[in-house]
Amino acid sequence: MKLMMGCLLFFATATAAPQTQPVSLADQEATLWQKEKDFHNYGRDFFDFANGDEYQPSGVLAETAWKVEDYISAVRTLLDIYDGLSCPADQAKTRLIIRRQLGYYSMGLDSEIKGSNMSIEHTRKPGVAAEATRMRDELRDVQELFNSIKLE
Repeated sequence: MKLMMGCLLFFATATAAPQTQPVSLADQEATLWQKEKDFHNYGRDFFDFANGDEYQPSGVLAETAWKVEDYISAVRTLLDIYDGLSCPADQAKTRLIIRRQLGYYSMGLDSEIKGSNMSIEHTRKPGVAAEATRMRDELRDVQELFNSIKLE
């Protein structure tokens, strides 16, 4: 009886939920590719800032940018692998791995956002702080993107 009630509850909530169009893998891939390039450029910019008197906070921000670039690259690779699978059993196994990795990278982004906030507080140059704030906001965008990826 409990199982039947649980199934009915699931069916009622699933059919009452608003229907949204899933974002295609190609669209997600394009967005991730652009974000990967953006974070590579952030890393290069902060590396250049670190050659001046903003060594400590800029160096940390460059490392953050390049770490996130690696996260994005890894997610793109996982999605490429998934997209190339035709066997439903392989897709199901791969979905589990991708969900786990997306959760891992999302948690990592939490730490990177907090670290970026600390670096922003320690910058003395307004240009560095402005660029770091933009990057921190993009970190949040990437985290939201990772959390929104749903595979069929």
